[in-house]
Amino acid sequence: MYQQEYQRKRISMDQLLELFQSDLFIVLGSGPQSPVGLLSRLHELQGRASHIRLSTALPLKPYPVMTDPQYRGILEQESFFYSPVQRISDRLGECTHLPSHLRAAPSVVLRGRADPDLLVTSVSPMDEHGYFSICAGCLVEPEVLKRAKRVVVEVCAKAPRTFGDTTLHISRVDHIVECDRGLVEMPPAPIGEADLAIGRYVADLVEDGSTIQLGIGSIPNAVAQSLMHKRDLGMHTEMLVDSTVDLVEAGVLTGRCKTLHPNQIVTVFTMGTQRLYDFIDNNPGVLHRAAPYTNDPYVIAQNYKMTSINTTLQVDLFGQCASESVAGSQISGIGGQAETCMGAQMSPGGKSIMTLHSTGTVRQKDGSTKLASKIVPGLTPGTVVSTARSDVEYVVTEFGVAELKGKTVRDRAKALISIAHPDFQAELTEAAERFHIL
Repeated sequence: MYQQEYQRKRISMDQLLELFQSDLFIVLGSGPQSPVGLLSRLHELQGRASHIRLSTALPLKPYPVMTDPQYRGILEQESFFYSPVQRISDRLGECTHLPSHLRAAPSVVLRGRADPDLLVTSVSPMDEHGYFSICAGCLVEPEVLKRAKRVVVEVCAKAPRTFGDTTLHISRVDHIVECDRGLVEMPPAPIGEADLAIGRYVADLVEDGSTIQLGIGSIPNAVAQSLMHKRDLGMHTEMLVDSTVDLVEAGVLTGRCKTLHPNQIVTVFTMGTQRLYDFIDNNPGVLHRAAPYTNDPYVIAQNYKMTSINTTLQVDLFGQCASESVAGSQISGIGGQAETCMGAQMSPGGKSIMTLHSTGTVRQKDGSTKLASKIVPGLTPGTVVSTARSDVEYVVTEFGVAELKGKTVRDRAKALISIAHPDFQAELTEAAERFHIL
């Protein structure tokens, strides 16, 4: 029965492109759910369609329609979380940021608008019961499905089958396009000495039996390496990455002590290498739940000893964290950082940890670069506060740990200066004195 329905709904990519007309509102699957086949050909709409309002996040490949100036005008992109691809689109004037906490992203995408004309997302092959799975996550797709006028799925022959809010029945699908591919891979970031030092400090804060949230990048990868001696950790996170597999295979990540969804890893989406996608394929121990649930601070707080581990770009002497933009340039998005910080601190025995390198390079007007402190007197003008100072508990650099919760402004500044790079501590102290903090 379902196979007959499947065949009736099959269309070609050329037929799918014919559905795209000027001034439509279209939502695409985000991150690993991005419909790669469609995005690879959207530039062919030049001269046929323009001003298509497109909402998506974390596209992982440099599609011509997003990065090539000759195709400007086809799309009007918006994104609640940028990838490097959308940073290029932003510089071309083709993309603008849609600020939102991750749990609210589905409602923000849909707020105050007519129903989307199309939702196009990647899915795994259909099973014998007529169910697809939305590949490796459910960032906005479950909520958009309820309102989209038409739903198109790009069936990826090699995509993993997942469990949770990713299930999608063929009865809710209008058109099917087939492709012989898996998911776009994202290799882990290489780990440096500073990352390893930060990882060791963070591991000292993580207790056995904790439920952890890890992000992406070199620091979280180093943290995972440093957790290998821990026992019976659980995971409740917005994003699942390759280091999770290492922790599971080492017997560190068991979920035995979890008080919410024990023995299961809970995540919104998964993004990494084929090894990670193989790990989640047909794995009932990994539960993909929609962002409004997974990232609700009250849900997060139901995990005993919930420990959130996030990264940031800058911290000022008051404890404000800038994690998504610098000097007016949008780098990513707030994602679930503030939500996980709050949820962890609401959890019995929970902790919230912010990590960053003490220094980074900045480009000068003459094109040269110089080393600068990432702990700063005040955030660079044009930089957005991602996590308020009142929500920041621990800050960790390769030089140590600063505990800010319960400290005065003066004591916060002292603690942060103590973990700044030694070369910048004197000027940070002078700045704190000018601000009458010290």
